[in-house]
Amino acid sequence: MTKLVIFLLTALIGSSCSLVKTTAIRSTTGIMQDGSGVVNHEGDWHNLKKAAPANLTTLEGFWYADQNNTDLMALLIKGHAGLGFGVYETKALDDQLQDKDASQAKKKAIIHYTKAYDYGIRFMKEKGISASQLNDREAKSKLPKILDDKLDEDDMIATFYFAQAWGGLINLQRTNVALLSKLPTIKVLMDWVCGKDANFEFGSCKLFYAVYEAGRPAMLGGNLQKGKKLFLEFINSAPLNLLARVSFIQYYIIPTMDEVLYAEHAQFLKKELMLWEGTLNLGTRKKTNLKYLKKSEFNLFNSIAKKRFEIIEKNKKEIF
Repeated sequence: MTKLVIFLLTALIGSSCSLVKTTAIRSTTGIMQDGSGVVNHEGDWHNLKKAAPANLTTLEGFWYADQNNTDLMALLIKGHAGLGFGVYETKALDDQLQDKDASQAKKKAIIHYTKAYDYGIRFMKEKGISASQLNDREAKSKLPKILDDKLDEDDMIATFYFAQAWGGLINLQRTNVALLSKLPTIKVLMDWVCGKDANFEFGSCKLFYAVYEAGRPAMLGGNLQKGKKLFLEFINSAPLNLLARVSFIQYYIIPTMDEVLYAEHAQFLKKELMLWEGTLNLGTRKKTNLKYLKKSEFNLFNSIAKKRFEIIEKNKKEIF
């Protein structure tokens, strides 16, 4: 009897400790979720590059202790997708423009996109959506109803960045037929999110659809002219999001080798990036750049735009 009591007490204490640990993790996760939007105000691309990996390692430590926590999964999906896109895909652009086949930056982007994808699959499973349903050949017709039945508006962040990472994997590996066949599924996931909020994540939906049209080969339904139209609509709707214009250069102007159009947009970017960067220093804030100061939620996009534009300018002679 004594041994039984000791065993029960030990089990109870272990259960209580586990419960306290899980409660602490979930409380911390809630705080992290509430504060996650602050990253959009980060104007230093190099700070993003240095800080993001450490932050993700911390999040993964929490997740390892609470692996059914979909809130943690959502943060990890967004974090890995964001690091892949904002840092490593940006660095890989330099190698791409120089026709370097062996790109360490590209490999790292693929690794982070894959991690975001893996957490996305786990997230969907927790929500009652299996990997086989996502990979079904008829996902284009079946998946919209499944998403409506199983997900709600709280799941939009995880769903969007899951799709963005999956799309990023395809964009960086366009000769992979198996990956290319998943484009319809990615489109359905994006349609589900963007149908609920066309301005989701400060215009990220508009960027996706423009890249989706301009970046796909014609044999897969890509349409450069439609992509151009969507890019220009995005630029007009969010003129202070300078990543829209840099992406237009990357996905439309460079492939079409339009040097005249490039000169027009490059001139604009040189002026506007200088104005935006002036808001990051109290000593250079003026009435002329006040518009960017009031829209600091575009800082992250603009820091990525600045880095990508620097890379494009550096390789301009190789491009045209």
